[in-house]
Amino acid sequence: MKLIISLTLFFSISISNAMTVAEYLKNKAYLDNSGYFEGLGNGVSWASTWFDVYHNKKMYCPPDKMAMYGNNYVDFLNREIEHRKINEPKAYMKLHIEYLLIESLIKTFPCK
Repeated sequence: MKLIISLTLFFSISISNAMTVAEYLKNKAYLDNSGYFEGLGNGVSWASTWFDVYHNKKMYCPPDKMAMYGNNYVDFLNREIEHRKINEPKAYMKLHIEYLLIESLIKTFPCK
């Protein structure tokens, strides 16, 4: 049954444009163990690489020997959501998690 719910959720999310914090929190139990965040993180990483190649500036700079996995991205996202919950209590539920993940990576791994 959990597999059916996970697949349904995966396909409904993968064809949508973006997911709000409200949608994420509602479906968090099914998303944390999915490949969604690994794919999202990889996409952000490729975007940062592209930005570096074409604009000579990285979006964020993680340590060279740090392997990034879906669970890492979920942790970064959850911390950013908690930060926004405190600092933007009226607006944070409408923010997109993809944006918040990028913001979290930039804050966590600033380029020097």
